[in-house]
Amino acid sequence: MGMSYLIIGFAQILKLSVAFVSDLRHTIDCVFAYVTSLFVICEANATFSTPEGYIQTVK
Repeated sequence: MGMSYLIIGFAQILKLSVAFVSDLRHTIDCVFAYVTSLFVICEANATFSTPEGYIQTVK
């Protein structure tokens, strides 16, 4: 009787930790995407700031 409770409890903990890890992974993905987009925007601004860069981008 006690063993089945132990297994159920362990399964619950496992399920919670899997959910937590996938949430964490999602959060990391969001942060990574945000940082990447910021970097791309900064790069674009740096390119546009020079006339040569602007002409290059438009071409």
